[in-house]
Amino acid sequence: MIGGAPLALAFKAASTLDSMVGYKNERYRDFGWASARLDDLWNYIPARLTAWLIVAMALVRGWDWRAARQTWRRDGRKYPSPNAGLPQAALAGALRIRLGGPVSYGGVRKEKPFLGDGNSEITFTEYKQTIFILYGSSAAMAVLVLVVRLIQYYW
Repeated sequence: MIGGAPLALAFKAASTLDSMVGYKNERYRDFGWASARLDDLWNYIPARLTAWLIVAMALVRGWDWRAARQTWRRDGRKYPSPNAGLPQAALAGALRIRLGGPVSYGGVRKEKPFLGDGNSEITFTEYKQTIFILYGSSAAMAVLVLVVRLIQYYW
């Protein structure tokens, strides 16, 4: 939206580098650290905007947008990543579910924080609600980008 194709490619490059070498191990310690921080920087605003859009979609559907906002603010920074937990926490609050918790990477169990207060058993209903929020927030972002681009063009 802001920098066109060149910034979009730079964003994708940072994201790909983080996925490839952004691990906390000795081999990629220095290079991986730099790519992970760059990815964090690039995603700082999009993660927060996405959390706001999730709250907005909860409001549109009459779901608990207050819980979405509260859970986002309370639990969103529990993850080591400065960005990943924000939209996840907003979604957990909106749907009154619990996300996160222990995960397994390469057979090694890693403890991650829980986000939200609800039930951790996600049903098909919550799955469908998540799809609505995904599509709705994506559509809202597309409209936002279109409005900004039209203002840039005609201003």
